[in-house]
Amino acid sequence: VAGTLRIGGTGSETCAAGNVGTLRYNGGNLDFCNGSGWQTLGVSGAGVQSLNGLTGSTQSFAIGTTGTSPNFSSSGATHTLNIPMASASGVTAGLISKSDYDTFNSKLSSTLNSGRIWVGNGSNVATAVAPSGDVSMTNAGAFTVTKIQGQPVSSTSPSTNGQVLKWNGSAWAPGTDDAGVTSITAGTGLSGGTITGTGTISIANSGVGTNQIADGAVTNAKIANVDASKITTGTLNAARLPTSVVLNGGNSGALTIGTNDSTNLFLETNNAVRMTVTSAGNVGIGTASPSEKLQVSGNVLATSYLHSSDRRLKTEIETSKGLEIIKRLRGVIYRWIHNGEKTAGVIAQEVEEVMPYVVRTAPNGIKSVDYNALIGPMIEAIKEQQLMIERQQEEIRLLKERLEALENSIH
Repeated sequence: VAGTLRIGGTGSETCAAGNVGTLRYNGGNLDFCNGSGWQTLGVSGAGVQSLNGLTGSTQSFAIGTTGTSPNFSSSGATHTLNIPMASASGVTAGLISKSDYDTFNSKLSSTLNSGRIWVGNGSNVATAVAPSGDVSMTNAGAFTVTKIQGQPVSSTSPSTNGQVLKWNGSAWAPGTDDAGVTSITAGTGLSGGTITGTGTISIANSGVGTNQIADGAVTNAKIANVDASKITTGTLNAARLPTSVVLNGGNSGALTIGTNDSTNLFLETNNAVRMTVTSAGNVGIGTASPSEKLQVSGNVLATSYLHSSDRRLKTEIETSKGLEIIKRLRGVIYRWIHNGEKTAGVIAQEVEEVMPYVVRTAPNGIKSVDYNALIGPMIEAIKEQQLMIERQQEEIRLLKERLEALENSIH
């Protein structure tokens, strides 16, 4: 057909088997009949209706770097191919810069001459060198010690057990270690004889007498552990005992256990520290660094606790606020992280905002609450509530009287 082709239609035409291939114009769309129904070809005069969700008649493409891996993003009328830089944080795949490429391209080659190893030189640059000095290396990577301190090592192999490398004047060669002690002269409690290799030196039980050990010659460094059960008879001079000792069966006088310097005192059971007394006098049970006079890491069971509360010990006494404080506090239920036990109480940081004077902060930053200090505000809060209850009860009584009087006047 030469020229233009006009297709009409009202949208009410019938599509049947005999109309297969028929075209019609239908309200801005171009339809064709497939024998059973009308199928839309698209907007009249247009091609693709949608590209990656965009339906604009004019669309464009752009390059970006958003994301952690290559991706397409479509918005408005633009489709953006994002290829992030591989050097950016969190990126799993992307581009590398020219400088990164040059760096990678300048890395070590996989080629290395026979008998060479890579060594960083004085300029911090990897350099291929051959091992030198006292060793040599084959191209299989096997090292051989050819010298010791610059002196040659003999190629002769050891011939008998017990031989060592010895300097023979010209080279290090296998030889017998026959230098040093060659025999022992018999003495009190000792059996003597020639030493030819390995052997045993025996000291008889009666061989060491008091005249063989000078006074003060036996020190703590020379005797690591002495089992008291080994001392079955004899007398220890009092001057040889420490200032304070614990005697089996009891002590006749006062007993002092501790240190005479600034070190801490530790009490152990089963090879583990159970109690610590710091040089400052703080006692810790279950903790090695107590910040208070007594600090316990764990549960404490007692029949009662007494708190000093004598008026003569206090100053600047004033009645505490009640509901004004309690209403700002929050009671919580929680579990301890260290043992998983569930309990109830308050959060120190929250209490500190309301009553900073009842919160303590340890040197390590951990905060604690003086729960006993919450009793005062709770007492006053109960009293305030009781007063409110009594006032409400009085108001209720008066309302009942007025209601009864009103009912009586009606009847």
